[in-house]
Amino acid sequence: MTQRTRKRFVIPLLSGLLLAPTLTAAEQRVKAPAEPYAQKATAMAEQHEFGDPMLERFAEAYVGVDEIYREYSGRLQAAVAIEDVQKLQREANDALLEAIQVSNVEVHEYSAVMAALERDSVLREKLLSMIEVRR
Repeated sequence: MTQRTRKRFVIPLLSGLLLAPTLTAAEQRVKAPAEPYAQKATAMAEQHEFGDPMLERFAEAYVGVDEIYREYSGRLQAAVAIEDVQKLQREANDALLEAIQVSNVEVHEYSAVMAALERDSVLREKLLSMIEVRR
């Protein structure tokens, strides 16, 4: 795998930082699950219960997240006023959530796969292939 390909794959991983504030807002809008969000994601990542259908949906969501990340990262860097930055962050978070949910992936599932990717190089390579097909 080339360095450029690795970089293109790693950059959207950071987009999870944009998503974090939205999780709290999303949980406030929707009935809170019986098990806290972070615990669900961690449990799924540890159990590594990701079948091919789930990985296909994740790859689709990832491509959407990557597009949003690319769109908003430049806009966020260009923003000067804190109000503009906050507005763009809210917009980006909403767009990221929608991109994940449109792909029929729950946010905790997306986060669980992301967490597993950090630890599992085989899974990472498999998903990279799935993602590259979609670009």
